[in-house]
Amino acid sequence: MPRKFDQVVFCPLAKTQLEVYKRFLDTPDVQLMVRKDEQCDCGSDAKRGNCCHTHNAQGTHWKDLVLKYMNLFVEISNHVILIFPGFKGETDEQRARKREYVKIAFPGQVVRQADVMYGDELCGKWQVLSQLLDIWKTEGDNKVLIFSKSVKVLEMLEGQLQRKNFNFSYMDGRTRQEDRMRSLDKFNNDPEVFVFLISTLVGGTGLNMTSANKVVIFDPNWNPAHDLQAMDRAYRFGQKRDVNVYRLLGAGALEELIYARQIYKQQQMQIGYEASVQTRYFEGVQGSKSHQGELFGLKNIFKLHETALATKMIIEKANLAEMNWALANMDTTPDGTIKEYTDNAERNLADFMLDDSPPTSQTDRISDILNNAGVTYTHDHQNVLLASHVERNITSAAIAGSKREDGEAVVTLANEGAPEKKAASIWPPRRKTTSPLGSISRLEARVEALIEMGLIQGRSSLATFGHEFARMPEAEQRRILTKADWLSARKQMRQSSPFEY
Repeated sequence: MPRKFDQVVFCPLAKTQLEVYKRFLDTPDVQLMVRKDEQCDCGSDAKRGNCCHTHNAQGTHWKDLVLKYMNLFVEISNHVILIFPGFKGETDEQRARKREYVKIAFPGQVVRQADVMYGDELCGKWQVLSQLLDIWKTEGDNKVLIFSKSVKVLEMLEGQLQRKNFNFSYMDGRTRQEDRMRSLDKFNNDPEVFVFLISTLVGGTGLNMTSANKVVIFDPNWNPAHDLQAMDRAYRFGQKRDVNVYRLLGAGALEELIYARQIYKQQQMQIGYEASVQTRYFEGVQGSKSHQGELFGLKNIFKLHETALATKMIIEKANLAEMNWALANMDTTPDGTIKEYTDNAERNLADFMLDDSPPTSQTDRISDILNNAGVTYTHDHQNVLLASHVERNITSAAIAGSKREDGEAVVTLANEGAPEKKAASIWPPRRKTTSPLGSISRLEARVEALIEMGLIQGRSSLATFGHEFARMPEAEQRRILTKADWLSARKQMRQSSPFEY
């Protein structure tokens, strides 16, 4: 079976897109929701959302505004054109509401849909996707599936592809059954058809599109199963080529939270179905108002991370915590002693880290495109969900510590009033070549050794290496720590001895 590479691309919001997003965050309706848990300014002990600030100026309760504005911010994350009236199937009420949106987005200006339809400054994702499509087209043998859960997004992309003169097929919920099969057959069999625009819910199940080797998820779904089913239209039995999946996210916006929720849900599935031990990325707990963390609650939904990527920081923080614990607590031998290290015991780390990576020339071209489009962070989605051997050790240590404390408490109660026993002496005494290190000292010593080994450049790269380290086989982890301890012990002996080694 060919391989699947699932890359998540955090696309920066375009300039105008970012300005519009911030204007809506500052609206009275959004502030009414975000500040609902603050103490009311009337002097009572009640919260604003339960006291004097329950409804907006139009008499709508803040609870009835949540879904409306969530949909609005998802639309802005995709393309500002989506807040304009004029799309197929809109009601008079929807058109009137969108006219008000345009006034908020472009205050004091008269802006029509036709004026902004093809503006690159209104869609950061299209700036990325446009360049990807260009290079895939020049390569000559690629076929691309582009999925979106929004028909309006598909209509916008349809116009962009027509401007590029790309031959494409189209399918959404309005496409007749006989036309669907005709479009599918044409895409699979006609080498001139380059792109297939598909609604995620309509084309996400039951279709065989193994002629495609590139899959683009233009907008993430709250339910991760929909996106997984969509990419499996190409990555399934009958596929003869590697499949590259690109999930495009509006960096810093609501879509980043949607993707973080996907990770949270998929980790729960991995734990429940496969007994997998997952890295603890998130502090939030679903259903707990006192533990909303970075995932839940209206403040997280209506928040813009303008200067930093929230997902990147969350993942790096978790990886760094695991790596610090491993360096401070993991022993290389059952009794914690340092054993001799030989180069013959070390596996080739480069082979381990690169054994399932796409070809270098391909990744270099894509990296250049993403850099040119302003993308500063991507990651492999499958790697984020790999089991963590370090987390397993952390859990085991916590359980063992709890049992030990319970046992010591029982022994203390049983020995109350008994005469104190003198500890037995050990002869001959054990010889120590180095003094034992505390957990903090060992952490620092091992960090210095990892730098000497060339595995990290400094503390700033410890989180990145920690992600790889946590997913290595435990035997490989211990080989690395064995060499680190050996180097640290040798350094300590040199410093404490007048002789040279």
